[in-house]
Amino acid sequence: MILVYVLLGSALIGGAFGWYRGTMLMRFPTQYFSPPKNMEYEQWLVELDLRLRRQRLMKTAIYAAAGPVAGFLVLSIFALR
Repeated sequence: MILVYVLLGSALIGGAFGWYRGTMLMRFPTQYFSPPKNMEYEQWLVELDLRLRRQRLMKTAIYAAAGPVAGFLVLSIFALR
């Protein structure tokens, strides 16, 4: 039962960290990206926002999936010592 709680906790921590990492570029996106010359600024901001939201969800899912793997590895290392 402890294994389930540790893996669930590491998935939650990994997901929260992925959400944080995915949100970093969304705070001030105009500092990191510049609009193309053939597109209106408002349209570019909408498309950029959608792209960054998708990126944030993907990072959250990847980190949430990697969290239990890392938690299991840590538990395995402690079990072998």
